[in-house]
Amino acid sequence: MEEQNWKALFKCEVEKQLSVLNRSQESKNLAIETLHDNYYAKAESVMEAVDKFFGPDRKPENQWEASIVKMALYLWEYEGRFSFCINILCFLLVLNGHDLPIYRTGDYATSYDDVETVDTSTKCKFLVAHGFEIFDEKKNKKLKEFRDLRNDIAHYRVILEDNGITKVYNKKTEDWEKVPILQRQGELMFFAAEMLEIL
Repeated sequence: MEEQNWKALFKCEVEKQLSVLNRSQESKNLAIETLHDNYYAKAESVMEAVDKFFGPDRKPENQWEASIVKMALYLWEYEGRFSFCINILCFLLVLNGHDLPIYRTGDYATSYDDVETVDTSTKCKFLVAHGFEIFDEKKNKKLKEFRDLRNDIAHYRVILEDNGITKVYNKKTEDWEKVPILQRQGELMFFAAEMLEIL
């Protein structure tokens, strides 16, 4: 998907959903409060924790430890800003009367907390069905790479060598391959930052 094209389509869909939301001041206020409570306030507390853990004199002692930190930071980014973008967009659609299913309970999301309980795959399909094509993993291969790496790290499907090289299993080649985690994290941060800028 071309970069300028997805941004334009994404912005157009966000503006459309916000215009519907603007008809109800109560919903608009709820969306703004949710944005603050679930992003800005949490981001501040995470940054305080990072500062305490990595104080000015604290540095990883070796490459292996540095790689653990890189994987943790990747998860923070994915579960933080990136997931927040997906959640707030889904919440915006819920506020506008769209039904996001919570398959494990048989109910539909009615609050931001409900949206957070829905798996990422369902949320992405929900967003695609409502005009956010950027979340279609068939068209946006980078999105699939982000999610696959998140799942590999979160479910310990990685090999971490003493020299700090991180490898994940490639099902296509049936072999372990090196993953440039910092590069992937940078790409994920950039993608999330671009979405937040539009939001």
